[in-house]
Amino acid sequence: MDSVTQLVLGAAVGYAVAGRQLGNKAFILGAISGTIPDLDFIFSIFSHNDFDYLNAHRAFSHSVIGSLSLSVLWAWLCQRRYPHFLFKPLYLVFLWGALTHLLLDCFTSWGTQVFWPIWTRVSFNSIFI
Repeated sequence: MDSVTQLVLGAAVGYAVAGRQLGNKAFILGAISGTIPDLDFIFSIFSHNDFDYLNAHRAFSHSVIGSLSLSVLWAWLCQRRYPHFLFKPLYLVFLWGALTHLLLDCFTSWGTQVFWPIWTRVSFNSIFI
């Protein structure tokens, strides 16, 4: 899925989940949370071919377990920057941003490893990338 769609959906979900608690920062944090799972490309740069790259990308950060655990980390880091925000709304913004990212990537022809570390990819084959 393209980055703009991930960003816009993350922003919308972030505001829907925690707009009252976080105000307009929910848009920004939601947009960030919608694109954060794609940071796993950093680890896949060291791949020697395209197949290894695609196996490394959309693995842990695009899984349910990755979404749950990384959302805790990002919410904790964000709360250190904005101590007046409660942890729960921050966690929900990052969690739902990551989960919607995961869902959108399932619509692609390559799919994603939703149940990582199980190597089976979930793909609805609706969008070719």
